[in-house]
Amino acid sequence: MTDKSKLLSILEKVLPKDIPAEITLLSESRQETQMGHNHLVQGSRQEKMFVRVRAEARGRVGEETTNVLSLPSLRQAVARARKRAEIGRPGPLILTPGKGYREMSLAPAATSEQSPQARAALLAPLADLAGKANLLIDASLWANVGELAIVNTLGLAAHTKAALAEFEISVASATGPGRGYGYFCHRNAEELDVMTPFLAAAAKCQASEKQLPLPAGEYTVILEPAAVADLMGITAKIFFDGRAFAENRAPFPKLGAKLFAEQLTIWDDSLDPQGLQLPFDFEGVPKQRLNLVNRGIIQAVCLDNETAAGLKTVSSGHAALPGTDAPIPRHLAVEAGNAMLDDMIASTKRGILVSRLHNVSILDARAALITGTTGCGTLLVEEGKLTAALPNLRFVQDLTLALNSIEMTGDETKLFGGLWEGFLAPALKLNRFSFLTGNTGQV
Repeated sequence: MTDKSKLLSILEKVLPKDIPAEITLLSESRQETQMGHNHLVQGSRQEKMFVRVRAEARGRVGEETTNVLSLPSLRQAVARARKRAEIGRPGPLILTPGKGYREMSLAPAATSEQSPQARAALLAPLADLAGKANLLIDASLWANVGELAIVNTLGLAAHTKAALAEFEISVASATGPGRGYGYFCHRNAEELDVMTPFLAAAAKCQASEKQLPLPAGEYTVILEPAAVADLMGITAKIFFDGRAFAENRAPFPKLGAKLFAEQLTIWDDSLDPQGLQLPFDFEGVPKQRLNLVNRGIIQAVCLDNETAAGLKTVSSGHAALPGTDAPIPRHLAVEAGNAMLDDMIASTKRGILVSRLHNVSILDARAALITGTTGCGTLLVEEGKLTAALPNLRFVQDLTLALNSIEMTGDETKLFGGLWEGFLAPALKLNRFSFLTGNTGQV
């Protein structure tokens, strides 16, 4: 990563002085150490650089990108953005004024300087334990480091660095159908806990010795926090996209409608120290908490500068990552309740415990209809006990109905995230979730 003042100086040097313009730089480095079937495998390193230039000329906006950070490349990108503005979309280009934001220390040296050997040393004890328990593990440790800088012709000069250590593990029985999943992340690699997710995944894997088919139908489901985080990712796109709301593409006509169960309260807050903080959005707007759902009532949607201007209001600080176009919440939190996961299981006569949701996609955004599969450990619950492993199950579900059927909410939230986003999610027990018949693959 580069020095803050040097980087901002480079960007400001090529910034046009005669027209409205903005330059956004996003760089990322990702180092990974993997374990496959209890053996360390080749590690990898990925580097990404992305620079976006937006400029307004004669009432139109042009955009250009480059992946090279040099004065010649940046000047060429600026010239091309100006040229594209001649036939670009109608303006104006709405820029963020150069106002202050909260400075944050988000890149601990322990993460940015973590060696492959240190990551391998964290994984090694897990392989030993798994072998003794007749389990097979596939795991990954990541050290992610990034830098975000934005300058514009209104005097904005915003900059932050970020780092994130992540651990993900899948545990399988060497002799049976059992599967389990675990995840943990922290800005500081020294705080990374790999043992707790492994033990939880191993316990899930060993919870059943037999696998049963499941008839299609509507079931009670207990979504563990990882599955809730997966569900919230698609919820963010369907219900809180301010552009879709402004264009009347959302599943509700106006704010203030009661869409969900009273137990559901959701907000977005990238300043929360319990989450993965970020001081400003990808247009440089300072972050603040945004209450999205209160006791089932939808209260707000997410806005960037352009969408907010169309609604004659101000941005909520949710400009999208460069390369994407929807203002959605990326630091979403679901309020915890008072139920332990064991309570949810014990109170279920017949249902399904879901570790994760895979490949969740939107079938019909206005109808809030989604599809996907379960994965990494799906178990049958009968008479309050885990009784059998289930194959991965495909679902087709009305998301509004699902979130309106919350029966119990977990008493603690877990953190899931990435460099520039993070979800805080508890477990949820829903009494209406529709599954299709058939085995979609391994458990």
